[in-house]
Amino acid sequence: MRRFLSSGEPEVLSVSGRWGVGKTHAWDEVLAEVGTTSPLKKYAYVSVFGLRSLDDLKIAIVQSTVALDSDELEPTVESFRKHLSSFDGLRNAGETAIRRSFPHLTKGASALPVVGHMSDLLTSGASLLIRNQIICIDDIERARSGLEISDILGLVSSLRERKGCKIVLMLNEEGLGDQTEKFAQYREKVVDQAVFFSPSSRESANAVLNSSGIIDTELVERVAMLGIVNIRVIKRIRRTITHLEPMLKDRHVDLSKAVVKSMALLGWCVFEPGQAPSLEQVQGGASLFRPLPDGEPSKAEEAWGQISREYDFWSLEKLDEEILSGLQLGAFDLDALRTVFDDLEAQFADTEAIRAINSPWHLYADSFDDNHQEVVQAFVSSVEDYGRNMEAAQATNIIDFLNELGETDEAERILTTYLKAQDGKSRDFFAASLRNFHIRVDQRILDDFERRLDEIPVNEHPADVLLRVSINEFRSDRDIAYLASVPTSEYYDILKRFKGTELSVMVNFALKSENMGLAIRGYSKITERMKDALRQVAQESSLNELRAKLYLKK
Repeated sequence: MRRFLSSGEPEVLSVSGRWGVGKTHAWDEVLAEVGTTSPLKKYAYVSVFGLRSLDDLKIAIVQSTVALDSDELEPTVESFRKHLSSFDGLRNAGETAIRRSFPHLTKGASALPVVGHMSDLLTSGASLLIRNQIICIDDIERARSGLEISDILGLVSSLRERKGCKIVLMLNEEGLGDQTEKFAQYREKVVDQAVFFSPSSRESANAVLNSSGIIDTELVERVAMLGIVNIRVIKRIRRTITHLEPMLKDRHVDLSKAVVKSMALLGWCVFEPGQAPSLEQVQGGASLFRPLPDGEPSKAEEAWGQISREYDFWSLEKLDEEILSGLQLGAFDLDALRTVFDDLEAQFADTEAIRAINSPWHLYADSFDDNHQEVVQAFVSSVEDYGRNMEAAQATNIIDFLNELGETDEAERILTTYLKAQDGKSRDFFAASLRNFHIRVDQRILDDFERRLDEIPVNEHPADVLLRVSINEFRSDRDIAYLASVPTSEYYDILKRFKGTELSVMVNFALKSENMGLAIRGYSKITERMKDALRQVAQESSLNELRAKLYLKK
C-alpha cells in the first residue's frame, strides 16, 4: 500500500480478504500516514454496497472526492464545492446548485445526495470530473443487481488508462458468489497487483487495541490464543469490556484478566457465530469433546477440544454465566456481577498469598547462591506481608528454619509478628488450628491459640453441635474443631441437662471420638473432656459414680 501511494503512475491494486479482517482499516492507516506525500493530491473513497448502476458509482466518486491535504478525508459540502470549482465552467453552476440543494447541510457521509439540475449534470458528465486522483472502491462483492463486476472493472480500467487514476479495490472474493469466475477473468486484464490480506490474530488485535493497559494487553493475548482476526468483533469485545471497567477499578489485577478471558471467548461466540465455537459447545464445556458412535470426533469437536485445552477453559463458571447472559440480553446484571467480582477477588488474593508464602522456599531451595541475607529477608517479608494468610504449621516451618540457620532473633520476631497478625480472627479459626493432622506446630503458637479460645465467647451451644454430629454421618471439620475447643465445664453441663437417648448418644460419640479420624487431635480432645466431665459428675454421689462407670468402662 505504501509503494502504491508513493508513485504517481496509474495502476490498479486489488486487496482481497475475509470480511472484518481490517482491509479498509489498514488502508486508512497507511493513507493517513503517507497520503499527503503522494504525487496525486485528490482522493475518493466509495463503497459499492447498495449501488445499482455504473452511473451511481461514478457520481459517488465525484461526490466523495477530497483533497489529500484536507483536515478530514470524509467528504463534506465544502469539499464537494471545492472539487467542482477545480473544473473551469463548472464553478458557477456547481455553487448555484449546491446553494439550492444543500442549504441545511454541513457534512455528508460517504456519498452526498445530488438533486435537481445538478443531478442531471453529474449523471451525464461524471466521467469527465474523475481524473488524476486516487480512488478506493470498497465492498465490490456487495454491489446490487444492475451493477456487474465486469462493469466495475471496465470503469476501473478506463480510469487508469485514460484518466491517470490510481485505484485500489477492496473485496472479499469468497463473497462474490456466481461472479467469482468473471472477476478472475477480468482481474488478469485490469489488476496490476493483487494482494490477499490475511493478518494474524495478533496483528488484527494490535491494529485496534492500545496494548498499553492491562485490559488491552490481556485482550491481545486472548485474541491471539483464540485466533480471532475480525477487527469488528475485536472492537465489539473491547467496547463491551468498557462497560464493566468502572467495576474493575482498584480491584485485583487477576480479576480484570479473568473478565477479559471470559469476554474474549464468549464475545467471539456471540458476535461471530460462523467462525467461533457454538454456544452449545461452550456451555457444555470441554466434556462435549467426546467420540461419536463411530469412534471419530467431528471437525467441530476437534476444533473446540483444541481451543478449550489451549485456552484452559473446561466449563462455564459463575463469571462466565453472568457475562454470557449480559451478552445475549444486551445488558449486564451489575449487582450479580459485583457479587461474583467480590468472591473472585477474595480467591485471587488467597492465591496471591499462597504464591508469596511459597516463594521464599523456592529462593532457598533452587540454587547454591551466596544469598543468606536475601533468603532471610524473603521469609521475614512473607510473614510481615502475608502472616494473616498463613497456617500455624507454615509459620512454624519458617521459625524452625530460621532457628536452624542461626537467625534466632529473626525467628523470635517472626513469631511475634505472626501472632499479632491473627488478631481479630474468629473462634472457629483458632479452634480449627488446634487440630493436629500430624503436622508440628510451635508450642508457643498452640498456647497462644488456646488462650484466645478461652477468651472468645462461645456463640453456638456445644450441646446442639454435639447432638448434631452424634446422630449424623457427616461431620464437618468446623464442628469437630469447635467441640475440641469447648472446655470441660460445657461437657459437664451436657451431662446434667440431658437424659435418655440424647444423653447416651452424645456421651458415647464423645468417648469413641479418640478412636476416630486417625487420632486427630480434635477428636481426642472431645474424648478427653467428656471423660473429665464424667469423673467430675462421679464425685457428686455414689449413685453418679456408678452411672459414670457405665460409660467409662466401655
